[in-house]
Amino acid sequence: MDATKRCLKNLRYFVCDILIDKSNILKTLIATCTNLQGIKVQDDSYNFIKDTLISLIQNQNNLEHLHIQGSSNSESDQNTESNITDLVLSLEKNASSYKKILFENGYIDNDIAFKTLMNCNNLEILQIKDLKIPYKNFELLALAEFPKLKCLSYINTVIETGKPYITNPFVRIINNKNISSKLQKLHLVGFVNVENYKLLSATADNFKNLIDLCVQITRKEEIPLLSMIMKNCSMMKQIRLVNPLTSYNFKEFKEFIREWSIEKRKKIIRFDDYGLHVHIEWE
Repeated sequence: MDATKRCLKNLRYFVCDILIDKSNILKTLIATCTNLQGIKVQDDSYNFIKDTLISLIQNQNNLEHLHIQGSSNSESDQNTESNITDLVLSLEKNASSYKKILFENGYIDNDIAFKTLMNCNNLEILQIKDLKIPYKNFELLALAEFPKLKCLSYINTVIETGKPYITNPFVRIINNKNISSKLQKLHLVGFVNVENYKLLSATADNFKNLIDLCVQITRKEEIPLLSMIMKNCSMMKQIRLVNPLTSYNFKEFKEFIREWSIEKRKKIIRFDDYGLHVHIEWE
């Protein structure tokens, strides 16, 4: 075994960005690497590399971190090159090894692709950003257990239903006590055409251990729900609010935050007010 193969055999993390031709690299890694702990790949043509990438993923003995990222500059969010469906389906093998999964920039065209995540019992972080996904996948997630999940993040995710307006699919997920009881970080923003009030109401009812919250506010009536969330989550260290629809300035909530901080004896170290975006942090 030459020096290169010895080096690759001991490789633990593989990171490859969008500018690098991956064809030969992936084939070499398949032949030599079985103990990768982390894989991060960004590409704008997954159709050409998916078979070798899937083989690399499935050949690992203890892959914990997986980050699949498409191109944010893609002309279309639904073409062959940005389709990561087969990659998601491949995760069924060795599902119990994953601790952190990130999908970003692309689309899924299978109604049950997320079924492969159901057996990820050691998953601690699930992040999905700028992805187009059929609605039924969220119904599957609502049935998952994820006993170790600490971070759940969905940002700018397009939910395909064939309808102009839908019930927020994350309400059922949040109402799942197996997920909400241990969750510490919750990020749900970028869903302009879905009901938001019930989502915040479910968050207020189910979460006690949140330390990091990022949600959107679509109307003034939702502000009291934010206050309820804060009262229930005394360990909160960071909150970010986004208002995608109106010019509401969060005045009442900002006043509540100052009062809450005094009551909980928590020192504010960041209070950024950008009008449609508020970012607050505590020590």
